[in-house]
Amino acid sequence: MKKLLFNSNCLILTFLILVSLPLFAENNDKDSSIRPEKILSDIEKISSLNQATKDVGQVQVPCEACIEKKINQKLVLKSKEVEIYGPYFMNVSDSYTVRLIRTSDTPKKLDLKFRNGGGTICGKGIGGITKAGGLYAECIIYVTETRQEELALDLSNLPVLNPGEEEIIEITFSKKNLKKFDYQLSVEHYGKNSFTSEVKEFWLDFGHKISFKDRLK
Repeated sequence: MKKLLFNSNCLILTFLILVSLPLFAENNDKDSSIRPEKILSDIEKISSLNQATKDVGQVQVPCEACIEKKINQKLVLKSKEVEIYGPYFMNVSDSYTVRLIRTSDTPKKLDLKFRNGGGTICGKGIGGITKAGGLYAECIIYVTETRQEELALDLSNLPVLNPGEEEIIEITFSKKNLKKFDYQLSVEHYGKNSFTSEVKEFWLDFGHKISFKDRLK
């Protein structure tokens, strides 16, 4: 189909040149709007059309700086185990985004480990002395309770990258209640092809499994 479009454009280009040249020779003195520069301009427009036809269906990888989003942490995936420092939230309206850079050296499967905060622990100390002369305890400090969790990242379905090529995976954490361990995940993949993420919660452990599949399949 692309070859047919390209051949049609070539025929159009040839037709325009053949028609424009006699007009330019005969009417150059009468109509100053027909000039060689205009013919060249038409040729450039058709060349741009040819290139646009070739690019149909190709997904361009956006440069890292072009993705406008607040990034809380950026990590290059080099080993099978990566530590995420966070996520941290001040309000329920906050989100925490981690940008992962995938290269040709990135393992196909890896674990992202992090500390998930939820609830508070009361740190007790001596509150004072009772009337009877005894000591009593009271909560003197509140500490956020955390637990170790992980995201199992399966990249085996993503295309193989050549040395020097990169892809971007962004994982965004959010919470509806800062006092609970429950959190929501949003995963975006930016690469040569269009892939969508699948997020499944672990059954007997804390964390999620993240995999990818071709959006067009």
